[in-house]
Amino acid sequence: MQVVGVQGSQVRLGVVAPAGFCILRAELRPRATEPLTEGARQALARKLKMLMFINRHSTQSLAAAAGLAPARVLAAESGVGQLMLGDLEKIARVLGVKVMDLFLSPGRSATERVILALLEGCR
Repeated sequence: MQVVGVQGSQVRLGVVAPAGFCILRAELRPRATEPLTEGARQALARKLKMLMFINRHSTQSLAAAAGLAPARVLAAESGVGQLMLGDLEKIARVLGVKVMDLFLSPGRSATERVILALLEGCR
């Protein structure tokens, strides 16, 4: 493997092999990934709404800060549409969390617990 290009935070890797090797293009195709389950989408939507509230971000302001189109943030925020890992990485970076934290239930931090308690009191 060797680095064949760098663009921003993305690195393109190339396969280097002795001349006697024959690498078929089909062998290099990326594998299809499984789409997110409905439960994972809903967990993401709930957590993202909570983090946006805590960080005082609207859909538009989060999109601008992450360098994404508002429709991409809305897809994650609503739990529908196509979600790309790169988009989630940018969103997580702006919100100061890891991508995996976006899928954890709200209420793990003290701030989140206070907000949940206030929301429960309003019902």
